[in-house]
Amino acid sequence: MLICKNIQGKNINSEYIREFFRTTPEEAEKLFSKLQRIEFANAESIVKAGEEADAMYFIDDGKVDVINDEGNMVNEMGAGQYFGEYGVIAEEARLTSCVARGKVVVYKMNGEDLLGEISKKPTIVGYLLKQVYSQLSVKYSKLLEMARAKRGIVQPERKRTKSESMTLTITYAAIVLCFIFVGVLTPPVEELGPFWIFVPVVFFLAHNILTRRTLETLILSVALTCGMANGGNYLLGFTDAIVKGITTPDTAGTILIMSLMGAVTALLDAAGGISAFKRPAEKRVKTASGALWAMFGILALIFIDDCLNLLAAAFCVVGITDRFRIPREVPALLGTTASAVCSVIPLSVWGAYLSGTIILSVGEKGGNVFLHTIKYNFPSWLAILMVVLICLRLLPKTDIQKQAVKRVEEGGELWPKGSEKYFLAHDDHEIYGSVHDLAIPIAVMVIASVASGTVREHGSFALDASTGLVITLVVMFGLYCGEKLMTPEKFFDCVVSGIQSSILPILLLLLTVCFSNSLQLINISKFFEEEIPKITGSAVWLLPAVIFLVFAGLTMLIGSSWGMYGIGIPIAVQLAAVMSVNLPLCLGAVCGAGICGDNLIPYLSEGSLLTSAVGCEPHVVRRQRLQYWGIIGAVSLIFYAIAGLLA
Repeated sequence: MLICKNIQGKNINSEYIREFFRTTPEEAEKLFSKLQRIEFANAESIVKAGEEADAMYFIDDGKVDVINDEGNMVNEMGAGQYFGEYGVIAEEARLTSCVARGKVVVYKMNGEDLLGEISKKPTIVGYLLKQVYSQLSVKYSKLLEMARAKRGIVQPERKRTKSESMTLTITYAAIVLCFIFVGVLTPPVEELGPFWIFVPVVFFLAHNILTRRTLETLILSVALTCGMANGGNYLLGFTDAIVKGITTPDTAGTILIMSLMGAVTALLDAAGGISAFKRPAEKRVKTASGALWAMFGILALIFIDDCLNLLAAAFCVVGITDRFRIPREVPALLGTTASAVCSVIPLSVWGAYLSGTIILSVGEKGGNVFLHTIKYNFPSWLAILMVVLICLRLLPKTDIQKQAVKRVEEGGELWPKGSEKYFLAHDDHEIYGSVHDLAIPIAVMVIASVASGTVREHGSFALDASTGLVITLVVMFGLYCGEKLMTPEKFFDCVVSGIQSSILPILLLLLTVCFSNSLQLINISKFFEEEIPKITGSAVWLLPAVIFLVFAGLTMLIGSSWGMYGIGIPIAVQLAAVMSVNLPLCLGAVCGAGICGDNLIPYLSEGSLLTSAVGCEPHVVRRQRLQYWGIIGAVSLIFYAIAGLLA
C-alpha cells in the first residue's frame, strides 16, 4: 500500500464527486481535498471481511475482486465504481474482502466525512441504500459471463495451501503412473475384457469427483482411451480423435449454432435485455401473486439462456416482491427453475447443446428426435408446475418457507440472516433496455428458425436454428444501430464477445464427442449389447427409470450436467437400440437427469449467480433447493417407470 499525493484522478476527480453527492462545484472541491489517494499492489487486500468499516473507497484505476467468507470471488469492480459505503452507513463490520487484481488506485473517504455529507443531505442515504438493495448494475453482466462460460466445466483458480499443493503434485504423479501402467499392460483391442473397457470410465469419474474440473478430466480421459485403442500411442490417438470429431458436418453445424447463440445473447445483454422488463413490471404489477407471475413470465420469455433469464427476472421483480413483503426465499426457489424452463425450448442455449449432442449420436435426424424428447423431460415439466403452484400460492411450504413467512410476519427482514453480503451495488451507467429491443429479436429467431426449417423439409415441421440465428443477427444490426443503441463497431464487438463466451461450452461438446467416439474404439457398445439384456431380463420397462437414476447420480458426482450429457446420451442411444425401448423416452430421461442432478448437487455454490441475483443467503438457498428438487426427482423416477411400462 502506498499513500500518494492527492491529485485529480482520471476517473475519480472533483467532477465525479460533484455528480456522486449532487453538490456544488465548490463543495465538491472541498470534499475531494479530504480524499486519500492510495495505490495497492497485485493481490494486496484493500479491506478485509470482519474488520471495522471506517471508510468507503472509489476506484480510479485497476480491477478489484470481491471475495466472500468462503474464499470465492463473488464480484468484480473497476474504474468509476466504489465499495465500502454499506458498512459505514449500517455501522457494521465488513461483509466481504476486496483484493487488488494488478495495480489498483483508489480514493479513500473516511466514514466521518461520508456520514457528515449524509447528515447535510439525508436523501443520499436512500440513494445509496437503493443502489445496495434493489439494483442490478453492470456487475450482473460479469456474473452472467462467468456463469455462462463455466456451467460446471471449470472451477475458479484460487490460492492453495502447502498441503493442497502437495496433494496436487501427488495426484498428477498418480495420473502419470496410470498412463504408463495402461500403456504397457493394455492388451490389443479385440482382447479387451470388461475390466479394461471400464478403465477410462472409472478414471473419468474418479478424476472429476476429486477435482470438479470436467474440461481437464475430459482431455485426460480422451487421451487415455485413445492410447488404449492405439497401442499406448497417446499423442497420435488424441490428435486423430480431435481431428475426426471436429471435421464431421454435424459437429461443425452444432458449433456454428452455439457460437451464434452466444452472439445473440451478448447483444441482448448489451442492449439492456436484463433490465428491459423492470419499469413495465413496476408500473403494471399490483399484487403479490402478480409479482411472482411476472418473474415466471420473464423466465419463460427470455428463454434463450438460463443465466440471462434468471438475472433479468431477479433484477426486474425482486424489488417488487420486496414491496409486497414476500420473503426472498420465494424468488430464490423460483430461480432454481431457470434451466428447467430453457431445457424444454429448442431455440435456447440448452436446446442447442442437447440437440447437438443427440445429432452427434444418432445422425442428422437428431434435431427432430430432440423435439420428441421434450415431452419426456419430466423434471423440467414438474419444475414448471411447481412455479405455477408458487404463483397461485398453493405450493406446500417446507420448514424453510414457514420460517421465512413467520420472520416477515413478525416484522423481520425480507431476507435470512447473512444475505447482505451477497447484495450487488448499482452502477449509474446501467442501460435500461426497451421491451421491443428484446421481444423483436426473440420473435424473429423463432419465426425464422421454424420457417427456414419447414421450407428445407418441404412442408414438414422442422427447425433450422443456424439460418434463424443469422437472420436474427441481421435484424438486430438494423434495429440496434438504427435506434443508435450501439454503433456498428460496438455491435460487432458484442458478437465477438458472445462467441468468445461460447468457447468453453463448445470445447466441452467437442471433447465429450471425442470421448464417446473413443469409447466405441474399445468396444464399449459391444459390451452393452451383450451384457445389459442379461442383467435386465424381462424388466425392460424399467430402463428409462434406471437411466434417469444413474445419470442423475452421475451429474451429482461430476458436478456438471453438460459433462454428463456427452457420456449419457450416446449410452442411452445404444441401450434403447439393443433393448428395443422408445428412444425419445430414454433420451428424455437423460435430459431430465441432468436438470434434476444439477439441482441436487449438495456442494453447488450459488454465491456467484442465484444468491447474488436474488440477494439470499446461500445455505438457505441450498437447503430449500435440495428439499423441493428431491421431491421432483422422486416423482420423476416414478413417472419414468410408468412411461416405460406404457411405452
